[in-house]
Amino acid sequence: MPHKVLLLDIDGVLMQQPKLFSEIYCERYGVSIDKLLPFYSSKEFLDCSIGKYDLKQAIRDHRDKWQYTGDLDSLLSEWFEAERYPNEKLVELVKNLREQGVCVVIVTQQEKYRTAYLKQNVFSDMYDDFFVSCELGLHKDSKDFWDEVLKRLDVSLPGEVLYFDDKQSLVTLAKSVGIDAHLYQSVEQVKKLASI
Repeated sequence: MPHKVLLLDIDGVLMQQPKLFSEIYCERYGVSIDKLLPFYSSKEFLDCSIGKYDLKQAIRDHRDKWQYTGDLDSLLSEWFEAERYPNEKLVELVKNLREQGVCVVIVTQQEKYRTAYLKQNVFSDMYDDFFVSCELGLHKDSKDFWDEVLKRLDVSLPGEVLYFDDKQSLVTLAKSVGIDAHLYQSVEQVKKLASI
């Protein structure tokens, strides 16, 4: 079946950070990684990614883990810049595909501040649509998220959608709703499969 839409995940696909900010932060500020990591699985942080909570407030709620005393806007700026490692070869391929008329859509799990940063500063000119968990109000690891994505795409059949993610569980979930989903391996893999 020919594809009509190319869906791409951000972290691990369009963005390939050599090191997560949690590691950088702990090294920079002398905070224990074991102390900070539970923040990322906290209810507050998870609620940020579906637009039900504010990241700055979540950090304040968990100040015992962060041990940060500075300005939160500065912290978020430091965080987003530290993880800004676009997959340049894939970005170039995406631009070429869009010039050929391919519809490229970004799908990602993010909270609102990083979403705004990514849309404005990193991927501003390389997508036709941007489906993000904090705006859909749904976690990416829920079937409802993928049902909503399909509802918003201009396709007759789910198999017309080609998707790449770096997490096998999300690839499996997308496949369960009929999307032609693949575990991301290389730019060459995307180029080969996205010959639309």
